[in-house]
Amino acid sequence: MDEQKRLIDLVPRRLPIVALWFAAALALIAGLEVLHNWEVKLLATIPGGQFDAFDLTRTGCLGSWFSSLLLLAAAATAVLVYTIRRHRTDDYYGRYRIWLWAALCWFLAATDVAANLHESFKQIMIHFTKTHIWSDGALWWIIPCVLVFGALGSRLVLDMRPCGLSITAFLLAALGYFVTASLELGFVTIGDATEAIMIKTGTVMYSHLMLLLSMALNARYVILDAEGLLPRREPKLYVEPDEDTMEKSSGTKVDEWMRVDSSDSTPQPVLRRTSSPASNSPTTSQPIFSKSPAPPAPVNCKLTKQEKKALRERMVRERLERQRKM
Repeated sequence: MDEQKRLIDLVPRRLPIVALWFAAALALIAGLEVLHNWEVKLLATIPGGQFDAFDLTRTGCLGSWFSSLLLLAAAATAVLVYTIRRHRTDDYYGRYRIWLWAALCWFLAATDVAANLHESFKQIMIHFTKTHIWSDGALWWIIPCVLVFGALGSRLVLDMRPCGLSITAFLLAALGYFVTASLELGFVTIGDATEAIMIKTGTVMYSHLMLLLSMALNARYVILDAEGLLPRREPKLYVEPDEDTMEKSSGTKVDEWMRVDSSDSTPQPVLRRTSSPASNSPTTSQPIFSKSPAPPAPVNCKLTKQEKKALRERMVRERLERQRKM
């Protein structure tokens, strides 16, 4: 069992391996586009023939299967990121839970690609509202997709901000979805029907691939960060200032006693030093509190009449005792 690979071992750690997988997926997309073009030419020579596997406009074609596979892989990668991100100790607000929502969204998108759920939803909304809103009613499923993808994508971008590559791939995927929506709504028109279908389906598969690439790059970053393999910024070392620097910064001399008013109601002053050599931290100074009734330094204060009288009597007694001893 120790020799078996873990789930995180399936995520490529080196960027050349990621680039190789990306190039292979692009080659598959290009191959599907070539097969669709060949299927159109083949139908012209074989009347009544059906090649649904190569027709990218069909629901159960190879293009739908490949797109669904890409979205399922993106959902699995999001779950993998969640399993690692939830162990971070500095995530006090629990932002890692957004990856579960992302996995659920990508899974529903994969189901929609395989079962063509958005067309059924469009027909139901047209039936109940008696309106198409725009063109053939594609806005009925485009608007919810834009709202969900926008809300979820903004949260994901905030969580992926340490990894610039994943954010770049995610934004490229969003750009591809925007181009697809523009083609679907008729904002961008292409004269040749076959070429229009190839561009639209190719853009959709490219967007799914960039979404998977974004999830994979972020999973790679999270795994390397958890293993401590990413370069970290070294903390600044504290340099103990010398006496001249402390005198210039504080404006007082080192080891000079200064008076600090006590927080208690007693008039007894509290003395402390500007720098304590015996303290553990060179940046803090510990106050030294005196418990003796007589302060170590003379304090200028006015005596009351009773105190003056008692002081005179004590001085007289001391003078008489000295005279007796003599």
